[in-house]
Amino acid sequence: MPSDARILVVDDEPKICMMLRTALEREGYAVETCLDGATALERVRAAGYDVVISDIRMPGLSGFELIHRIKEARPRTVVVAITGHATVETEVNALRCGADDYITKPFDIAKLRRVVETSVRSQQLLGGTPDSAAGVALRTPTADAVPAAVAALAAPGAGAAQPLPLPAAAQDLLESNRRLEQRVAELITIQEITQAVMAELRLDRLLDTCLVSVGAATGARCVSILLYDAAEECLVVRARRGRDRRRIVGERCALGEGIAGWIAQHRVPLLIQCLDEQPVFRAMARNDGYDSGSFAAVPLAWQERLLGVLCATDKAEGRPFEERDLRLLLGVATQIAIAIENARQYESLQQNAFNALRTLADSFEVKGSFARGHSERVATYATRAARELGLSAEEIETLRQAAQLHDIGNVAISETILGRSGPLSDNEFSLVREHPLRSERILQSLGFLDAILPLVRHHHERWDGKGYPDSLKGREIDPMTRILTLADAFDAMTTPRPYRGTLDRAEAFAELAQCAGAQFDPRLIEPFRRAVGGLA
Repeated sequence: MPSDARILVVDDEPKICMMLRTALEREGYAVETCLDGATALERVRAAGYDVVISDIRMPGLSGFELIHRIKEARPRTVVVAITGHATVETEVNALRCGADDYITKPFDIAKLRRVVETSVRSQQLLGGTPDSAAGVALRTPTADAVPAAVAALAAPGAGAAQPLPLPAAAQDLLESNRRLEQRVAELITIQEITQAVMAELRLDRLLDTCLVSVGAATGARCVSILLYDAAEECLVVRARRGRDRRRIVGERCALGEGIAGWIAQHRVPLLIQCLDEQPVFRAMARNDGYDSGSFAAVPLAWQERLLGVLCATDKAEGRPFEERDLRLLLGVATQIAIAIENARQYESLQQNAFNALRTLADSFEVKGSFARGHSERVATYATRAARELGLSAEEIETLRQAAQLHDIGNVAISETILGRSGPLSDNEFSLVREHPLRSERILQSLGFLDAILPLVRHHHERWDGKGYPDSLKGREIDPMTRILTLADAFDAMTTPRPYRGTLDRAEAFAELAQCAGAQFDPRLIEPFRRAVGGLA
């Protein structure tokens, strides 16, 4: 080990400085320490060092600024950044400032030794320490030397020119450059995944984006996300992708149960390259039903709160997961956790606003006994019919919300008009016909209920085009709106109204069938009857 290599350790924690100094002096290096960035910069400018190991977060002159100024004053000095607050942004900023490598606390001393050894050899390859005035001399061959070299190559037995073997220091430099390029590529991938997940506020879509991105980046064919249910103190499989038969959405497991439960309980990442070599986890894996010999998983946590676990298994072509796969998962874990927390808060705000609207709609229905419970009954009928017709979970939820709020525009209409048993004047009838538009305007102002706006606006359209407000006809009417129209009409027929009597359910189904092709989509009548016919 070269005893003349000089290293400066900069950290505002004396214990860290002492630990690094002790470890590196054992390797034969001359090590000095410094507790602040300003003093360190003065020493570098005055004396020069082969390697500077600097913390990022320090009072006064920050590690970022110190790295930048060292590279201005001594471009050939190798700078290794260290931090206990590892994030993608921190690492990217350190590299942009000129750091040659990056190490996180707590330290892997073996890795630190390798980084320092490679850095010192790189300095030797470049021609000495940063104090050398001459540096590397580039020599131009003389006129006499060129013919001699050509003659030597052309001499009998010279054969084809053979590549000269690289010295060990040059090989180390190339390896260091390769690792740096690989790390930059990893950071770019982490940044791309971060941008993708941060752009999505719908939790289900966010989780799906995570699964797709992580699978593509790691080559994992099976990826799952389990979220922590604090009330039940267990993990719930919230999203999965691939052939992962073990993970069924909605399945629960206790903390400490199985591999995901173990990770959640201990809050540590896990990389298993060969399950057969890990007997403790092999038993857990068998209970979980793992059929792959390698997997990687990390906890998802934010502000010391457990949010869940991200698991990747079944790597393409049967290859084992590597340390860089785990680094990538760790790199995105915090960002995914933050995105999940943001999505949950956004959903909470949306739910609060939606509940306020429901309260407003319900308060109107309570005023008139004929309308009490109308929206909830319509929602029940519509969602049951949607399931019968095979609509997706997202479509069913959209239909449910639309049904619950479809008549909210009636709050602007006098109760005496809505409750009148006799005929309405033209102006009054026109006012009643405007309630879908009023409902749409109220909901439109919130900005997050766009999906239900067409259903609310068009729930009084007719299959024959004689409805309102837009006189849509046939397939111009959205399929979910056609279901809502049926459910709305069915409840109106089977509950007391001031302007007519109540039909029993059989009579109501007969009325729907009679109006098929005129008011309603004829193909929906029978599925609707099957879906709601058994309800009390």
